[in-house]
Amino acid sequence: MPDGLRPVALLTFREQPRSEARATLVFFRTEGVELKIISGDDPRTVAAIARRVGLDVAHGVDARSLPADPVLLEEAMETDVVFGLVTSQQKMEMVAALQRRGHTVAMTGDGVNDALALTTADLGIAMNSAVPATETVARLVLLDGRFDRLPQVLAEGRRLIANIERVLEPLR
Repeated sequence: MPDGLRPVALLTFREQPRSEARATLVFFRTEGVELKIISGDDPRTVAAIARRVGLDVAHGVDARSLPADPVLLEEAMETDVVFGLVTSQQKMEMVAALQRRGHTVAMTGDGVNDALALTTADLGIAMNSAVPATETVARLVLLDGRFDRLPQVLAEGRRLIANIERVLEPLR
């Protein structure tokens, strides 16, 4: 090496979405389920991954810019889809904001930073890779970690509700 020059290494990392993510998200959209991606990762990275799995998003919202006012947060949750650099407290507040707007919220997560939001959500779903605290608070744990099991979960829930309604109908 010539004097004064030092070797430089350039490392690149690429997030790899789950192979079944695109088809699963298409299923939920066709079923009328509104999707939100809430992540602790950089919003640009999260938005790029969202685009790779078929979501039409121009950008991700940096959660540090979100309003603290609950009503303004509700409005942001209604209009935006991808959120990055979200703290665990913000995740919980975002779930609550959607619920105040009348949404039934199901959330998946695997980190300890998801535990508060999973507890707040109407249905908290932990992946098999979840930390023990997150598995403990989740109402459902995907033991094989397959995201594409979620359409079956939705179908089973709808079947159960339909059966309950059918049984209760004569009592009205």
